[in-house]
Amino acid sequence: MVYKIDYVDGDVLTWSLTETGLNCEVDESYTPTIYVSVNDDGEFSTAHAELRDHPAVAQIAMVDERVSFRHDPEQVLQVDVVDLKAVNLVARMVSRWGSPGEYRCYNVDFSREFRYCLEEGIDPLPNHELSQVHVAVSETELASRTVTDLTIDDEVVTGGGEDVLATLSDCVERTNPDVLFLNTSDLIPVLFQQADRLDVEFQLGRRPRWQQLAGESTYESYGQVGHSPARYTLPGRLIIDGSNSFMWN
Repeated sequence: MVYKIDYVDGDVLTWSLTETGLNCEVDESYTPTIYVSVNDDGEFSTAHAELRDHPAVAQIAMVDERVSFRHDPEQVLQVDVVDLKAVNLVARMVSRWGSPGEYRCYNVDFSREFRYCLEEGIDPLPNHELSQVHVAVSETELASRTVTDLTIDDEVVTGGGEDVLATLSDCVERTNPDVLFLNTSDLIPVLFQQADRLDVEFQLGRRPRWQQLAGESTYESYGQVGHSPARYTLPGRLIIDGSNSFMWN
């Protein structure tokens, strides 16, 4: 059963645990889907002609879908785009057509992992127990941008910046966890930047590199100002951010 989905260099990587161990499959043919409805004076023929030959569009079809739970099925354009980057590109283009609301896009703002599960009919709940490693760092260490003190599970690790990186990397390689539980995911860029400064090899995922999925932001909701921290991912491992995962509590 798939438990982690990554998007690397235009391909989708699905990670699953089976009776025989870990399995990673690459889906090179995945094309995300959005939908376009036409209202008021808009014309399906105009939308179809504009999208048909666009380089970011892989395929177009007319289908019947409900644009909300309160609506009966109606004709909309199903637009398969070439990759995830093309989703917002095409949606922005469509939003500029005609008067406001004349052409509307749907299924645009899904997270990429949720989108893939929804479109491919995947249940992302694993049917095997996931292994995990807990890593914690103090705010002082994090702010210093050079981590020399970490707690890995119940063990406190101290030393020079290079020693701490080597110990953590060795632990992750040895235990090969499916889940990294971090007291703050901001630790990920700090560690990799530290490795770059020290010019040492460092890896936390099951493949090299790391990705930032979203930057931090502030927002207002019902009169309250909130903060959304940055989100990161590592190939092949789930990240649980203890400072941001309110559902975990």
